[in-house]
Amino acid sequence: MLYITYENEIGKLNLTGGSGRSPWHIIEAEGLGLTGKSYDTATFPGTVGQQTLSENVEPRTIIIQCDVHMLGGSRNEVTKALRILNHPGTLTIRDGIRARKINARCTNSAEGERNGGYKVFAFQFVCDYPYFEDCHITSVPVFKPENLIGNGIRWYLDGDGKLASESGITEGAFKLPCIFTRRISSSDVFNFGDVECEPVIRITVQGSQRTDVAAKRLIITNTSTNQQLILNYAAQEGDEITIDIPNRKIFDQKGTNLISYLDSSSFLSDFWLQKNDNIITVKNEITDFCLVICEFSNKYIEAVIE
Repeated sequence: MLYITYENEIGKLNLTGGSGRSPWHIIEAEGLGLTGKSYDTATFPGTVGQQTLSENVEPRTIIIQCDVHMLGGSRNEVTKALRILNHPGTLTIRDGIRARKINARCTNSAEGERNGGYKVFAFQFVCDYPYFEDCHITSVPVFKPENLIGNGIRWYLDGDGKLASESGITEGAFKLPCIFTRRISSSDVFNFGDVECEPVIRITVQGSQRTDVAAKRLIITNTSTNQQLILNYAAQEGDEITIDIPNRKIFDQKGTNLISYLDSSSFLSDFWLQKNDNIITVKNEITDFCLVICEFSNKYIEAVIE
């Protein structure tokens, strides 16, 4: 069964694929699969066919046909729905297992014939950005210190200099020699979507600045795509910095614009997550006590198709 909601600051419109508490029942939904593409082509004398020069993914058009029971209080539901549809919002499509969303605006609506107590409506939505995305944000730590004391395991370096462990240590105690903390400075960020996506990098400074380096900077590298961002900013303990790549912004917890601290060799538009594996590494020359989170939403070429 298909469930579709359209929501914005005015309210929420619920459409169901069968009998249910919502007065709106889906009859048919189109435009939930592949969207259209336009191509630039060239033909040459003496050659067969054509040569495709470039392609462009067009905006998505979704048409939802549904009926509503017009008796009793359901008449007010039509008025409420039209007020909601008059403003841009978010379409969310669910099938009971998967849920995906897309930003949209209702560009047209039409009324059909009345059949007994029911009346048919059709709504057309246009989505400027044609890809669906997850309804939740995926967060992956790519740089963080980790406490190794008090979990019942002793971590130490063996004779070959490799990290080893010993279990059975009493909780709250430790046994020397041991390693108290370790630092994670690389993670595999997996993009499960169908297309590339742009992440948001959140940096929380949890300790004082390093004194062993002159330049205070943070270097974030996607070694899978050979892309790099360098932030030349001497952040202080307690600072929270957001590198918002989709919106091309860098700011702190006070809203201060920090885009000028981005190195001249770095461009936000040149950093993305490819499909599948992305090995993200962080070289932190600001402080050893810092948390760096990579946040993103997978993008899909289709929603939920029954």
